[in-house]
Amino acid sequence: MKLLSLDINNFRSYEKGVIEFSSEQNYIFGKNWQGKTSVMDAIGFALFGKRAFPTRLAGSVVRVQHLVHEGKAKGSVALGFEHNGKTYLLSRECPREISTLTSEGKRLVPLRPSLGRPFTNFWELMRTFSRMSSTRSRMS
Repeated sequence: MKLLSLDINNFRSYEKGVIEFSSEQNYIFGKNWQGKTSVMDAIGFALFGKRAFPTRLAGSVVRVQHLVHEGKAKGSVALGFEHNGKTYLLSRECPREISTLTSEGKRLVPLRPSLGRPFTNFWELMRTFSRMSSTRSRMS
């Protein structure tokens, strides 16, 4: 898997941010409290949802609402990546945690934790979508 882009809206310390990843190595650096960890959190949230975060931190319950930028009602992240020669865009909103995965402009499957078993492993997710894509190709 190769990361291509990250679009952050009202997520943690970001009101809006877009990152285009290089095909080589990528570095995230900056002073304290500049949003470096928020970038990593956005990638984790896009891939795994709230499961990317601990359920408790310093004795307090961690809620998805805590990921939304202060003063905003909702936030979102969209992670573009390439896997097995195909390009995907995985989008996830918070606090409702509504997710979509698209490839080549086609929505593959709605990913909602309330519908069936949520994916907790990225590779399980990709194997499932790879099988679905090959099944759809044979059906066409």
